[in-house]
Amino acid sequence: MAKTKQSKKSKNIRSIRTTKKTQPATINVSKIAPVKDKQIAVKLAGALYLILGLVTIFSGFILIYLSYSSIGPILALGEVLMQGNLAIFLIGITSVTLGAVEFLVGLGIWRMYKWASTIGIVMAAVSIFLSIPYTMLNPFSGIMSLAISIILVVLLYTSRKEFQGADFQ
Repeated sequence: MAKTKQSKKSKNIRSIRTTKKTQPATINVSKIAPVKDKQIAVKLAGALYLILGLVTIFSGFILIYLSYSSIGPILALGEVLMQGNLAIFLIGITSVTLGAVEFLVGLGIWRMYKWASTIGIVMAAVSIFLSIPYTMLNPFSGIMSLAISIILVVLLYTSRKEFQGADFQ
């Protein structure tokens, strides 16, 4: 009797196992939009601008902190001018502002806005001209800045047709 109950249970388990067949997962490839090579270049340029913007903002805050910590709150402008801390403070403010613009341009490039492409090309071209004399002072940083600026100009200029019609949304 015990064998008949076990054999009935094993038949039921076998029938359950055989009746529950799963279908393999399918992916409808026709719904996935293909990524163009130019879009990869645009996304790379956008990511570079986003990273550059964050680094520039961070370095600007460091400069502002250094100008603040060396003399205290900037209240006595005469004393600050004598020590050169005002120059460090202004460079820090300029870096934060430029970093914010770079970050916004990177976000605009990532979202394929035409205005961001134009501003990105102009900013990278200006950075090329500013990086050339900077290589005399600090060769490693100057060459890195020059290389990144050239890469940005090439990426944005060669993929400028991707931005056609992608204006403010």
